[in-house]
Amino acid sequence: MKKLNKKLKWWLDEYSKSHQNATNKAIHYLCVPAIVYSLIGILICIPTPHYMPKGLNYCSIAILFSIFYYASLSSRHAAYMTIFFVICYCLNSSVAQFFTQEILLYSCLMMFISAWILQFIGHMIEGKKPSFLLDIQFLLIGPLWIINKMIDKSSD
Repeated sequence: MKKLNKKLKWWLDEYSKSHQNATNKAIHYLCVPAIVYSLIGILICIPTPHYMPKGLNYCSIAILFSIFYYASLSSRHAAYMTIFFVICYCLNSSVAQFFTQEILLYSCLMMFISAWILQFIGHMIEGKKPSFLLDIQFLLIGPLWIINKMIDKSSD
């Protein structure tokens, strides 16, 4: 396992403090990626103004800002998150093309809401408040925490 820089290590350690219970962890391993995936789908569905350049939408803007944030913490983790974002974007775009954008929107809304409900249940089981209630940046740290767990397991 590569050594993490102090800033990223601090964020991941702080996030871990409210994710110690095995059930809560399992819920987060499932729901954090589901939230990211569904949020990307929801953002894809927001109509863009005619003056925005072709190919640029609210989703791509959100992804770009997120990648810049992740790069400020770790270029390696930013690369992994970029790959995950691209996969989510392509899958969501495929659903919109194969079915309809309306089906994409409603399915992603249901997934988003369900995943958040499950996460709050996980925190009730854990007995600790979600980290993002302390600092909104933890909403971006959650996916990094999952990626970091995956990286650690692959380097064992």
